[in-house]
Amino acid sequence: MQEKGIFWVDKDRKFMLQKDWKRPPVTDSSFFLDEKLEWMERNKLDHAVVLNLSQLYGNGLRVEEMKKALRFQNDFNARIQREHPPSKFTCGFVVHPGFIRSACWEIERCVETHGMQLLCLPTHYMDTIGTWRCIFDEENEPIFELANKYNLAVEIHPYDGGKIYKIRKYILAFSSYLDVGTMWRCISFFNIKRLSRKISKHAYLLCSWRTVGAN
Repeated sequence: MQEKGIFWVDKDRKFMLQKDWKRPPVTDSSFFLDEKLEWMERNKLDHAVVLNLSQLYGNGLRVEEMKKALRFQNDFNARIQREHPPSKFTCGFVVHPGFIRSACWEIERCVETHGMQLLCLPTHYMDTIGTWRCIFDEENEPIFELANKYNLAVEIHPYDGGKIYKIRKYILAFSSYLDVGTMWRCISFFNIKRLSRKISKHAYLLCSWRTVGAN
């Protein structure tokens, strides 16, 4: 991942890096597995849910690099879940909605081969021509149908507010005078309404909406 500039952590384990991008969210040693296990024991926590890094959702990568990045993360999470007691971790896996057939195949692989039960999806993603699209668009229905078939838990992760504002429907829906925080809350409400319609359509779909700040 580091050789291709896709993702790595600095030697001091303080920053996440991606090409020319750098961010310091590693605020505690418990971000790493061995330390996480010690932290859980120290705080008497029996179970943890492991989500996927949004930096490895594959947006902006070439097709083959995107597939490798997703499989790297999904297989890593599967190994964590497999090598520890079932009661210790529930690990998520991620797909790229821009390639719907590959996304459905990856869902089947992660569920049937690895026994994973938590699908992590972004609120928005980049399609094959570089346009930002919404996960709740109709063309992504096969993903939710498979999630319903396998009775998966689904986590929806809103991130990169600057990009979500570029989705065409939002540009048309909101006036330019709205501040960033107000627009973020409006977009979140709009997407939660669309999510609720997905849930009502699929009897076995269980979703959670991950909340983040506007910036």
